Amino acid sequence: MSPETFTLAKHTEETVAEGRWSDALPLLYDLMTVADAPHAKVQRALGKCLIALGRREEGVQAHERAVHLDPELEDSRAVVIFNRDL
Repeated sequence: MSPETFTLAKHTEETVAEGRWSDALPLLYDLMTVADAPHAKVQRALGKCLIALGRREEGVQAHERAVHLDPELEDSRAVVIFNRDL
């Protein structure tokens, strides 16, 4: 991961951890365009952010993409399973 990507990823991670969803969303979209970004984790964070902003369907889709990229992301898998029948 390049130093620039690392800095963006770290800032985005902190923003998500602080629950600043509206601030995190554009940062996550920026990270999605970076070739060396951790894309599965970005999708997981995007899903969390979208659900927190009331955009459940989009959030679940992001979690589905995260699981597709990294089947080991148990929290994303749980979101997908829980929301499957809603």
